[in-house]
Amino acid sequence: MDFIKKRTLQSCIVILLIVTQSCNKLPEFDPLNFVRTNYEVDKRFDDSQTLNDQSPLPDIQVMSETYRVVGASDLHIIGNSEQVERFFSYTEEEDPSLVLIVGDISNGLSHQMTSANNQFKAWNQLPSYFVAGNHDLFFSWSQYVQLFGSSTYTFTVHTPTATDLYIGLESGSGTLGKKQTAWLVEQLQKRYEYRHCIVFTHQLFCTTV
Repeated sequence: MDFIKKRTLQSCIVILLIVTQSCNKLPEFDPLNFVRTNYEVDKRFDDSQTLNDQSPLPDIQVMSETYRVVGASDLHIIGNSEQVERFFSYTEEEDPSLVLIVGDISNGLSHQMTSANNQFKAWNQLPSYFVAGNHDLFFSWSQYVQLFGSSTYTFTVHTPTATDLYIGLESGSGTLGKKQTAWLVEQLQKRYEYRHCIVFTHQLFCTTV
């Protein structure tokens, strides 16, 4: 009987953790990594736009009409590892003009995010652009912004005769939110001014609006 009570209690705890993990009203700081940040998506969008106004991302100039882009998602960096080194080596071999990291750069704990940021800074071979994934929000949106900057932004790549528009979106909590969606519509209205328009985000685009 005691065994049944113990297993029932364990099941209740697991269910409670599943529920709290999806709740946006809980405290931002969570050392056990069980809940999400309480920064809702519209607030995160406002923070990103403030950063964009303060420090706009520089445009990229390439010397030919074609160029390479390396994109990666779900690196889940938890420390120095061979996986990260392989990614850096592969990227250098491909010789791209820029790198897109589209979410879940770590598992969200403070030391993991710091480690990921330090490794990219130490590498620092190519322009790298980040957007937040759901795991990046588990510990602290504030820390993510401090380390990786804005998660909703645009930048352009200029070739000798054309310009490509890149749009980064933050979908870490499974939605773009009203403000970010309205902003995206504004950006897409400009798409015919560019040769290509590339939109990148973490979650499936059709499920986030």
